[in-house]
Amino acid sequence: MDEVRAAQFANHPDENIVSLSKVPMYLVANKYDIFKDYGSVERRATAQILRFVCHYYGVYITTASSMDATLRESFKTFINGVCFKAPIRQVNESHFDRPIHISPGKDTFESILLGSKSGEGGPESQPVKGSSQSKSRLVSSEADLTNYLTPKGLTRDCWSRLGEHLQLTLEAGPDEDIRIKKSSGNNDDQETQPGPESEYPEPEIDEMRSQRDVILRRYIQEIERKEAMAARMANQSSTGQNDNQNEGMESGNSGGNNNNGGGDDGAGEERKSLTRSNSTKRASRK
Repeated sequence: MDEVRAAQFANHPDENIVSLSKVPMYLVANKYDIFKDYGSVERRATAQILRFVCHYYGVYITTASSMDATLRESFKTFINGVCFKAPIRQVNESHFDRPIHISPGKDTFESILLGSKSGEGGPESQPVKGSSQSKSRLVSSEADLTNYLTPKGLTRDCWSRLGEHLQLTLEAGPDEDIRIKKSSGNNDDQETQPGPESEYPEPEIDEMRSQRDVILRRYIQEIERKEAMAARMANQSSTGQNDNQNEGMESGNSGGNNNNGGGDDGAGEERKSLTRSNSTKRASRK
């Protein structure tokens, strides 16, 4: 098995850089139906990081979704090949605007970092300025590849830079620029600036995102209003029940006092009647 996996990277430009896993590994990027609705910047950054990790360890990466018939069928074919050791097709579909399917040894670090290769593994293609493919936020030129790669492996801070890149991309807005510390030279505090985002506007995506933000704020406000109203109604109901209980207790005490008073009056009349009876008896004896 090790020989088969090593053969996948024979004569590969990254043969001396990758660190292949000792066992075959497969990464299934599920819920593509949700991922495809993310902004182009978030999709690009996520795809770059996944491709980088999978390429370094020799992992087969595929995309799946239960909501897409084509992806369901491709996943069935893929999982049958894995479980029953049937041949799995060798592919390199790496464009972030489409489902990703990449076999080990078909990707390269250069295409991942620069984002300049075609999705089908063909020759380099020059992206159109202003399009969603026109910029990679990881590096801006081939000279910046030394921030991540060396002829013998990855740089010391490669993984931290990749994590920082992904975190900043997901936290930043679509029009915000991202700066990553440059590690070349002795000045570790020097920063590279990929360029102003205004050069590559995406007005349709920005407008759609603004509309979704407004809808989300209104939804949150409506939920908070309903919760506050329910809390007020619960407080009013609790107050009314306490008042009714207090009134019932007062009525019970008043009735008890009246009953006690009636008992005292009856005892007094009985004593008077006995007194009159005794007087009548004494009078009759005389």
